[in-house]
Amino acid sequence: MGIINILPLFISLTTVLLSGCPKQNRGDHSADSDSSSTPKTSYARADHWLVQQNRLENLRREGVVFQSIGNEPFWNVRLYEDETFHFIRLGADTIRGLFSPGIKPADLNSLTFPLAFEEGNMTLVAHNDSCTDTMSGEKFSHKVSLTYRDSEGAVNQYEGCGLFLNDPALNDIYVLQSWEGPENPDTNFPKGKPRLAFNLATNTLVGFDGDCEITGKFEPMGDRIFFKEFDYVDAACRPETRSRFFDHLNGQEHWLNLEEGRLDITSSDQVLQFRKVD
Repeated sequence: MGIINILPLFISLTTVLLSGCPKQNRGDHSADSDSSSTPKTSYARADHWLVQQNRLENLRREGVVFQSIGNEPFWNVRLYEDETFHFIRLGADTIRGLFSPGIKPADLNSLTFPLAFEEGNMTLVAHNDSCTDTMSGEKFSHKVSLTYRDSEGAVNQYEGCGLFLNDPALNDIYVLQSWEGPENPDTNFPKGKPRLAFNLATNTLVGFDGDCEITGKFEPMGDRIFFKEFDYVDAACRPETRSRFFDHLNGQEHWLNLEEGRLDITSSDQVLQFRKVD
């Protein structure tokens, strides 16, 4: 009789307790949506982007032109504008030395940097292939391989990611002002001066070659730039009539210099000088 008498009380207490619990149906993520709404995600991404840009800007101010990192174990190589480098490894002394300008093999889409220091030498190869850091998830423009040879001949191989710290001033519109070269190129463009508008976020460009509107892509590599995949917007601008400006840039690597609103694109014997426009 005692058990029967307390059973209704037990059921009533259980009902009260359960009614106070939050309800959530399987497949219903409305609560999750509220806690991780789109604006918060957007703000988080924006904050991360700003932190990343500030960090890269600090590296630029230090004179870094190429930054590469790897994990397991952690390592870091920085190339500086004065042609020195720092190699940092977890639990080891920093190695400092000099690097030579990047060499671009004819059959590979990469740049090879010879690194020399007192106790040995290294080779840093930056492959033009996107890369994601295995620890932070941060995305980089290049895959990197580093071969380290010490004074005793031992060889160690490192893999990681890297990027060129390109001058953000390139992300603008530039109009050709002069073209210097041994053949005295004709800079008289009746339809208007050639111009290039660079987008560093996508490494794409739009422009005008003095005759027709063009599109294309580019690979900025510190003090170098490689133009590729140029095309005309208007089908009436046929490839056989393309301008000398088009051919001079497309498919070629050039030296790049930015200074106070001026852009110089230099090959072995020609200099194209551009001026930034608002």
